[in-house]
Amino acid sequence: MAMAGSMVWAEEGVTPTTNQTTTTGGDVSLPSKDAKDAKSTEGAKPAPKVKKETTTWDLLKAGGTIGWVIVALSIALVAITVELAIHIRPTKLIPIESTEQIQNLLKAKDTAQVTEFCGKDKSIISKVVGAGMAHLKTGYDDMISAMQEEGQRQAAILYRRIDWIALISNIAPMLGLLGTVVGMIEAFQTIASSEGFAKPAELAEGIYKALVTTVLGLVVAIPGMCVYAYFQGQIERLVTHAAVISEQLVRPFKQLR
Repeated sequence: MAMAGSMVWAEEGVTPTTNQTTTTGGDVSLPSKDAKDAKSTEGAKPAPKVKKETTTWDLLKAGGTIGWVIVALSIALVAITVELAIHIRPTKLIPIESTEQIQNLLKAKDTAQVTEFCGKDKSIISKVVGAGMAHLKTGYDDMISAMQEEGQRQAAILYRRIDWIALISNIAPMLGLLGTVVGMIEAFQTIASSEGFAKPAELAEGIYKALVTTVLGLVVAIPGMCVYAYFQGQIERLVTHAAVISEQLVRPFKQLR
């Protein structure tokens, strides 16, 4: 049967083929896998560069020496703020215990004990009342005058304690301005050394430093001014409150006019 089949194909002039592709107009070669990969690579876009995020550490390093000085001022500002927050408050300057003790001693008319207690106690209320008791023999008006003077003196002492905050708040932006000038000088120096053909990347370092120091100075100055204003108002309120309480405590001596 196989021979008969072959004879039939031979008589008809047809040559059997297996797994072949015949095309008119000549042989056509199929594209290879490497050619396909090369073609796909030609049309592909280059991968975008990953932008590095700027960290706080990068900003501090960019500020240079002036930037680190501003950072040191910020640490000092935080330390002073914590110390003032602990001491400039009603429980420290006008403690209820001291007020009640003075009141009880005055009700008992034990002026010697009042003077002794006020001399040992460190609260404003005790110092103000103690100043008044020192003028007990000269009359009530002298007592009030002495108490007012002592209140002003205690307020001045407290104001001197917050002067450091004002000083830091004023110095920080000035240092930032100094850093700005230094950074711009570096940028223009780069232009001069390149004979006016400096690349933007070469100028960026000086300008970057100028902007960073400015920002650091403002970051320290703005909170510092807010802290100073808060403690200034706190001192005014506490001293005024102490003066009112002190006058109420010594009011029984009003008959000594």
